[in-house]
Amino acid sequence: MVIENRNPQKKKKPLPRAVLAPLYGMHQMRAAKRTSERRPALRHESAEDMEKSSAICRAMVECHTSQDLLQCFLQHTASIPESAQLYPRYYGTILEQAIRQASLTLQDPYLALALFEQVKNRNIYSYVSGCTVKAYNAILAMRWQIWQDIHGMMTTVEEMNINGVGFDDETRAIVHTAVSEVESEMVLTGDKEHDGFTWSVDERRSANIMRELVGKWIFK
Repeated sequence: MVIENRNPQKKKKPLPRAVLAPLYGMHQMRAAKRTSERRPALRHESAEDMEKSSAICRAMVECHTSQDLLQCFLQHTASIPESAQLYPRYYGTILEQAIRQASLTLQDPYLALALFEQVKNRNIYSYVSGCTVKAYNAILAMRWQIWQDIHGMMTTVEEMNINGVGFDDETRAIVHTAVSEVESEMVLTGDKEHDGFTWSVDERRSANIMRELVGKWIFK
């Protein structure tokens, strides 16, 4: 069986540091925790913020090309200074909408990843305000629906775990869907893989790690 448009990040993926902290050194985990503890508290959206957020999201939905979407997103975010410590309350909402519009409607997942990385790497305040659990869920859903990229999903879940981005029901539902399909389709004889099967041993291993990270449940 061959899956089209499936492009895992790596053929082999090591166990995440969140799972094997003793092997990598606890100082790295403590450093990540200190960074998470310094994050500023998010503010609740006011009626005015929600109205502006809705207007921006509607504008992005009306974008019919990747270039239009990019320009629309930059129009509403580029004016924020690089050194800003206070971002609009709707920052994460418009990032989530941009990711979903780019990946699902425009079928341009690389633009979705580029927008996410831009917000993530701008500064810590941009990361905390923009890369919310909903934005991460949009990335997870994209990696599964477009590429069925188990390795990329595991990297994303590990990043959420290390940086203190809490999982929600949507996170668990996306991971549950992916893990269930991997476990239902993967066929092994001992530790040997067989040609023609959809999932590799390494992908099944990554799926199990994801399940452990987001919480245990019984698969039926």
